[in-house]
Amino acid sequence: MSSLLDLALFLLLAAGHAPLLFRAVSSLRHGYVPPAWQFGALGVMLFYDLGLMLQFWGLPYRSSYFPELAHAGEDERTMVVMVVLAAPYLLWLGSRLVTRDRYVSSELHVLRFAPKMQVLFAVMLLPPSLALAAFGVSAVWGAASIAAIKMEWLQVLGSAYLAFMAPMFAVAFLVRTDFSRRPPGRVLVIVMVACSTGATLFLGQRTMTLLPLLILFLFYFRFRLRWAIAGLALIVSFAAGMVWFYKGYAVDQNMAFEERLVKVVNDDFTRGNVLMRALQESEVAGTKVLAVPGQGYLYAASLYIPRAILPQKGYSTTAYFTGVAIGQDVEFLNWGLGVGFLEQICLNFGLAALLPGVMVYGMGLGLLDLVRRRMPGTLVGGCLGAVWISGYDAAAVILYFGSMVIFAALLEMVFSSSNPQTRQAASAPIGLQLRQPSLSS
Repeated sequence: MSSLLDLALFLLLAAGHAPLLFRAVSSLRHGYVPPAWQFGALGVMLFYDLGLMLQFWGLPYRSSYFPELAHAGEDERTMVVMVVLAAPYLLWLGSRLVTRDRYVSSELHVLRFAPKMQVLFAVMLLPPSLALAAFGVSAVWGAASIAAIKMEWLQVLGSAYLAFMAPMFAVAFLVRTDFSRRPPGRVLVIVMVACSTGATLFLGQRTMTLLPLLILFLFYFRFRLRWAIAGLALIVSFAAGMVWFYKGYAVDQNMAFEERLVKVVNDDFTRGNVLMRALQESEVAGTKVLAVPGQGYLYAASLYIPRAILPQKGYSTTAYFTGVAIGQDVEFLNWGLGVGFLEQICLNFGLAALLPGVMVYGMGLGLLDLVRRRMPGTLVGGCLGAVWISGYDAAAVILYFGSMVIFAALLEMVFSSSNPQTRQAASAPIGLQLRQPSLSS
């Protein structure tokens, strides 16, 4: 700690978020699925708290675009911590406004598949998944790094690359069925996870590679804290060890493992410094970074509409913010800096919008709770999206996790609406229990 203020901010952040962390972990350990706002709170802790606390303890932070916490003024450090501290509670408040008591006594059930439906599911999804995995592996076969070929394939495929995430979307749905708890289903889960990893390799995103494993840890196997900690350490170590394979020329191939580890933490889990820069670049009301207020959210809302049809959609908040940070026109960017939901709110609408804006996000998470109550298959996509609102901008969250929810909803309509029995409760010998704790507990 470089000062008493840093110590006070560290203790304040730890004391303020520790009860939320304990509540979420306790729910998972007892086999309950926490509400979406608690997953959102976990995302704040993962992407904001972790980096801030490690910097308070002296972890070096190196970035060409964002200020180091130790070099910021006391007012700036305090502002960042207070915004991060309040965010999970504002998410809870917004969620509560939507759900009220309608979700308190609800139960979540896994979907029951009739035997014929189990066969149909495997026949419909397994062959395409194997084909996508074969293509993904062949696309990177022999390449020195994924970064060397990623842009080439993305230019060829365009938005069609989203199809290569279908195996991962299928895994997110499959783990919410009773079929996945039976021996044939367990084998299918393993195969689909392998297909998901292979199919998304050429996209060059470590998140897409690791997400299927995270789905198994959180929503399939019985949650155990020691395994969760070990899994997180393994994921971070994998990300550090493979950073050159995924980033290529952007990093030094001869970088020591400790330096790679610091880079992963700085790049992937340190949104606090990004928030500090976003606060500096924000007006009290309105925007000076984007073309017009709310432009980033207009782009996210019209994500699936081609630019040829809606040229006014503009670009994502990440694109505009990256352009300002590196001094380049947004039209020529083919990459973006990591931006979370706190930065997006103030960049789009100004500092005055932070408090109500976070509550609106909480209301959205409350709506996801109501949706997953009626359609259990959408649970995984909604919960993971709640975590990643702190790591990705709205457009990316909608693209990946919104598509995951839509895909699961379509599968549920196909495999459950035609058979009323599939909506009944089913036992879950492994994985999470089916009950839901109340939002107020």
